Amino acid sequence: MKKILIVDDDSDLLYGLNALLTNKGYTIKTLDEGSTAIPVIQEFHPDIILLDVNLPGMDGRKICRQIKHNSMTMHIPVIMISANADQKEVTEVCEADDFMGKPFSLRSLYSKIETLTA
Repeated sequence: MKKILIVDDDSDLLYGLNALLTNKGYTIKTLDEGSTAIPVIQEFHPDIILLDVNLPGMDGRKICRQIKHNSMTMHIPVIMISANADQKEVTEVCEADDFMGKPFSLRSLYSKIETLTA
């Protein structure tokens, strides 16, 4: 069973994605702020991370850079998500594996998760 960590400050989005992805057979862990993301990643060992760009506690781009520059976590695919950020800037600055603008389609999300965790 693949594990997904979702870090976003939108509680409705967290609730909805948790329910939908759990129904698809994934094990889900959610966080609503960024400051605890790194310790949770090290403990939970997700197969993929959905990470909002703008988070309280710590910016998502900074978290992504930490993930991608740590030999223990650099292999974990990160999909950055945002309603307000520039895709090219986000993926280049933090070395994210992919980007999704909000709102996004569930079909597209499922496809990206399956592709990046294959």
